[in-house]
Amino acid sequence: MLTEEELMLTSKQEQFRDSPKRYTAFIGGVGSGKTYAGITKAMLCALRVRCNGAIVAPTYRMLKDTILPVLREKLEGRIIEERLSDMVWILINGSVIYLRSAEDPDHFRGLNLNWILIEEAPYCSEYIWPVAIGRLRQEVKGGDGVTYSPCAFVTGTPKGRNWVYRLFAQNGGQTNEYGMIQASSMSNPFLPKDYLESLKLNYSGKYFAQELKGEFVTFEGLVYDMFNEELHVWPREKALPKFQSYKYGADIGYTNPTAIMVFGIPTPESGKRPFDIQIDEIYKRRLTHDEIVNEILRLYKLYGRGPVYCDPSEASLIPLLRKKGIDAQAANNDVKLGIQAEQNVLSPQAGQPGAYIVKSCVHTLAEFASYTWKTRGKGNELIYLDQPEKQNDHAMDGRRYYRMSTIIGKRKALPSLLSAGSK
Repeated sequence: MLTEEELMLTSKQEQFRDSPKRYTAFIGGVGSGKTYAGITKAMLCALRVRCNGAIVAPTYRMLKDTILPVLREKLEGRIIEERLSDMVWILINGSVIYLRSAEDPDHFRGLNLNWILIEEAPYCSEYIWPVAIGRLRQEVKGGDGVTYSPCAFVTGTPKGRNWVYRLFAQNGGQTNEYGMIQASSMSNPFLPKDYLESLKLNYSGKYFAQELKGEFVTFEGLVYDMFNEELHVWPREKALPKFQSYKYGADIGYTNPTAIMVFGIPTPESGKRPFDIQIDEIYKRRLTHDEIVNEILRLYKLYGRGPVYCDPSEASLIPLLRKKGIDAQAANNDVKLGIQAEQNVLSPQAGQPGAYIVKSCVHTLAEFASYTWKTRGKGNELIYLDQPEKQNDHAMDGRRYYRMSTIIGKRKALPSLLSAGSK
């Protein structure tokens, strides 16, 4: 088993690890130790007795970038087989760990599990939960005669009051099977103080409550209130069209995430409205300029070359990108016109929007649900201003930089949808 020295858990993480509930959530702010808490609980389940378990992330990229490095480090010397072809690990005691993406929950319908961890559960669709707990059919007995019943646990930062809120916060107190541990970013003593202070400077109001305190909040006055996942998310069962070109939008951050969005441009069909599809995203904190270069070059190799419309304030990065063979261009940063352009393509014409997004772009989808107008006043005197909140807007800015490139020379033709006062 793992020693306390190996684990080095915070008090909140210990509460999560020791929870007797059948279904337990660790809900926390940025840097509160959610991923580490989830992986620790998963490792303890896998090592205490021979069993089958699964770790699920919203996308395979998040699984590889976030889960695998921590899991590999903590299980060093305890893995006897790592089958990357089907994402299966076998441990020294015979336990099997399946690594899966929530992008298509049906891919793990055949598993028979004793435990399952869903990492960043608020980014996953509600459909993942019944499929996941339907796999919990393996009851195992240890050498000491103790029976270990199946269990499921989730981690994540809240993203509105979605299914995670309903199950663990709203309904959790009404059933003895559900439990929830909440932790703020400030509760993690291992978080660098300068990083924590930087986070505090970038969030306020509801965003502070959600992103740092780990609280479930609702957002009103959405900038893109016409966005509808049923309409704008490209159906998983429908093949993507052939793309004639690719374009990119990039909002650069360090304490805040760097967001790089990839857009596929299909060949226009006669008589049909032209559209684009956001087919990928990079959304990572603390990327250096060299790492940003490498990420864009990887996307170039994966999809194809194309212009990268960058945050115009990144004067030092754009020449570096060009030096590395990247077609970097300083974007037009007209916020109002960019929002207007995005609103227009999202608004359907004859039932068809001019912009789609694939389900795996989970961070962009989350921002669509929380990108709001600034407000002034309270209660009956509350009014919405025609300026967006500059919080949780990194994917939105990346999209806006790209979107401005599509309307050059067409500004007079754009009907105005900016009407914050009616929000």
